[in-house]
Amino acid sequence: SAQLLERNRWAGQGVPYLKIGRTVRYRKSDILNYLQHQCVHNILQNAV
Repeated sequence: SAQLLERNRWAGQGVPYLKIGRTVRYRKSDILNYLQHQCVHNILQNAV
């Protein structure tokens, strides 16, 4: 959500962003990369 992105920016975390004037922009590649690295794998999957 927009609020989550804003909180992450203030905390210095999350998706890298560009600030152009007062406008915050995200590169599509940065968003996709961030999402890919947030993937959680079930530990039990590896045990089978």
